[in-house]
Amino acid sequence: MKKLIPVKGMHCVSCEKLILSELKDLKGVEEVDASFPNETVEVTFNEKKITLDQITEKISELGYSALGKEGKRQDKGFVKNLAHALIPHTGCFAFIIITIFGVTGAAVFLRPLMMNANFFYILIALSFLMTTVSVVLYLKKNRILSLSGLKRKWRYTSVMYGITIGVNLLLLFVIFPYTANIGSGPTGMAILEEDYSSILLSVAIPCPGHAPLISGDLKTIEGVDAVRFSMPDNFEVFYDSSITNKDEILSLEVFDTYPATFLSSSGANEVPQSGPTGNVIGNSQPSSGGCGCGSTTCGGSSSCCG
Repeated sequence: MKKLIPVKGMHCVSCEKLILSELKDLKGVEEVDASFPNETVEVTFNEKKITLDQITEKISELGYSALGKEGKRQDKGFVKNLAHALIPHTGCFAFIIITIFGVTGAAVFLRPLMMNANFFYILIALSFLMTTVSVVLYLKKNRILSLSGLKRKWRYTSVMYGITIGVNLLLLFVIFPYTANIGSGPTGMAILEEDYSSILLSVAIPCPGHAPLISGDLKTIEGVDAVRFSMPDNFEVFYDSSITNKDEILSLEVFDTYPATFLSSSGANEVPQSGPTGNVIGNSQPSSGGCGCGSTTCGGSSSCCG
């Protein structure tokens, strides 16, 4: 007897092969032809040795629904079923993630490429292209490369593009901003207690992914002790005013490509300071005990004002 059985729950050709293998081992089953694209199993069997009910029961035991019998593994829930379907394809996910991390990681050391304002947009476009290629190959492998096949595997496609978007956002808004502040130098009170000057710049970078480039170039200036990046495009530069100054910092070559706007300054960069006067470094102030000289070096105990 030959019977065409509708089967629900197959995720890919691996499911098709599993059904074929298991049904062929049943005593009384003569021929089996499973089709993942059509979601059917055609079985030729000897009714004296095995019944249709026994065949559908076996399909149900494998986790697929057939002729009203629900797959016995469906109680795993949506998330677990989805994970089960995607485990065989972890290579595709790994390929996309490694591609993104590999290319962008190398980009940190490829300064000429990062001087291109569109560099990260090109990388993002490349990651989506690789995801699209992966989805197309997956659908083609499972013989469902069509709009209906794409609709049928919308969960798989959504996960793939979701991972791509997530990795890109992680890189641009977490990894690279964090990298820009690695080795940024002293922080907090450690900076305030030293004889540092500082300026706050707003740099016209296309995205936070370019932050390591700006921080790296600023640190090449002799006298710059630390650079702090804060979203979206602010750089606080701490420097020794006896070695460098604001004009030298603003004349950095990278600012020809990504213009910098001076926002504010603090510390001894405007008025030279002889030494730290407290926890917070600022411009020198007149002495509270004098009469306007602003210095304690104009005499002994007597006033220098006459």
